[in-house]
Amino acid sequence: MQVYSKLVFISVLIFIFSCTKNKYTREEYLEWFLDKDNGMLVEKKIGDYSFLLQYQSKDYQILKENPSINKELFQQLKNENSKILILTLELENNKDSQSLNNLSTEMFNYLSYNASKDFNLIIENDTLPCVLYHFEKSFKLGNNHKFLLGFSPLNFKNDKTFTLNFNDKVGGFGNVNISIEKDNLQKIQNLNVEL
Repeated sequence: MQVYSKLVFISVLIFIFSCTKNKYTREEYLEWFLDKDNGMLVEKKIGDYSFLLQYQSKDYQILKENPSINKELFQQLKNENSKILILTLELENNKDSQSLNNLSTEMFNYLSYNASKDFNLIIENDTLPCVLYHFEKSFKLGNNHKFLLGFSPLNFKNDKTFTLNFNDKVGGFGNVNISIEKDNLQKIQNLNVEL
């Protein structure tokens, strides 16, 4: 009886893993990264505000920037030696649609020129400074502001939980920590793109 239950268990596992999709078109792959259930897009709410952190793997960046890419170019770009880990952070006001568009001069200057030194990436015991920073103000077109952030971790292979730390000095948010979990990052290794 014990052998029978082990066989049933193994059969169920094989069935589950065989039904899991791991080959994606370019569009499906990009959508996968935007699905909060997959853990590459994480939201943290503080009062009336939401911080949306998205991890952008190298494959994601290549596919997003090259709509009509072929397999050979995709492989060539993947093999280029880029050591920058890219994150996007979006700040939204969930209550007042105009409050983010009416930033004080102090807040606007802080986010435009000085906030880069207040972003760090924490991977295990390492705290890495932000090496790429771009702030995009929406100018009444939306209720959000976006940040493009880059960090240079050594030998990062989607195998460790990392935390974005924003030590806000002007906006009243304080110390904001948002994590992308190791278990979610490891899902990326099983994704394949059909081009």
